[in-house]
Amino acid sequence: MALANKLISGLAAVFPIRLFPAGLACALPIVLLIGLHFTPTVPAASMPVRGTLPWHNFLSGPTAWDEKDYRGYLDRMQALGLNYVAFHCYTGGAERYAPYVEPLIRIEYRNILPEASLDTSLTARWGYRPLAIPDFAFGTDRLFPRPHGARAFGARAAVTARNNDERYALSQRQMQRVIQMAHDRGIQVAIGFEFGIQPLEFWSAVPPGAYISGAGIPDPTHPAAIEILRHTLDNLLGTYPDLDWIWLWLHEHTMYVGKPNYSQGLKAMLEQVKLARKQSLDGVLAIHWRTEETRANLEAFARAAQDPDAVPTAGEFYRQDSARQFGAAGERIAPILDRLDQTRGWRLALPEFLDAYSIRSSQADPGSRATGQAPFDSRTSRPNTSSRTAGE
Repeated sequence: MALANKLISGLAAVFPIRLFPAGLACALPIVLLIGLHFTPTVPAASMPVRGTLPWHNFLSGPTAWDEKDYRGYLDRMQALGLNYVAFHCYTGGAERYAPYVEPLIRIEYRNILPEASLDTSLTARWGYRPLAIPDFAFGTDRLFPRPHGARAFGARAAVTARNNDERYALSQRQMQRVIQMAHDRGIQVAIGFEFGIQPLEFWSAVPPGAYISGAGIPDPTHPAAIEILRHTLDNLLGTYPDLDWIWLWLHEHTMYVGKPNYSQGLKAMLEQVKLARKQSLDGVLAIHWRTEETRANLEAFARAAQDPDAVPTAGEFYRQDSARQFGAAGERIAPILDRLDQTRGWRLALPEFLDAYSIRSSQADPGSRATGQAPFDSRTSRPNTSSRTAGE
């Protein structure tokens, strides 16, 4: 079995365990894989491992997916020549994420089963206002069909479950079908969790000394931590016998890892794929989270992974993509998209940041503080009619 040996600044380290022999791996905004034993199914120039990690716990991703959504995603991966998909499962966290447990993995310790659920529009674990579908504004509730009796937007496994046991059972049953659908399309599957984090309910059940003093994380050498880890792995292997990989993540609060260095734009992503080829790595995985529209990025990534020796520039990709999407008008649209990509213009502000960054700030120096008028006041949800310097 293989463990990664490198922690990249700003991201949790990911330790893939192959359920048959493999080599090393490490994490980047695009995860770069080394020494994985894959047989390429596309031209020899391709990276043998070409995959994605669609992140759970956001309503724009697999947290809210049903089987048909997974099928559409996997169909798209197959059409793009991608052959690996990974899923991350929270089993608790630090600070306000301490009770954050997702039911893809069922960890039972000393007859204690943690409360777990996939996020819905009513859970509000990421700061949004909890809303039932009938309370959606301006009649938009009509756009969200829901199962009989369900009030929230989310996966059927979450919104139809009547109790904690059903949340685990329905979520795991769906993931079993996802693994089978992936294998039917020639796609290998990984499920990972943060092995230095335990559900909140276990804190009072483990013996004294099982946690590192002052750190709030389990002592990995303590028998209780080893027992819980074994229960976790046993559940994964027992529930998903066809699983190809288990990933062990280090929690992002485990240690100081420096200033995050996230990928900015399509250009940076393509450059990382080229760097992976230059460093003789065997694979790349693209992570996407908090993401509503992934089509262009996914197509560009897949194209680069299949032929990393002929990766187009961002400008070339936008010209070709715009011509396909918009016809003759693409000649005028492509330079705009390329310019926005290079100036980080796609980074539209979230509500909590709207007072600090204006939409017009995309024209400013990316390294300087933006100035201008925020388009609306996040504290009042009304248009902002005042003019001021951002950050004041």
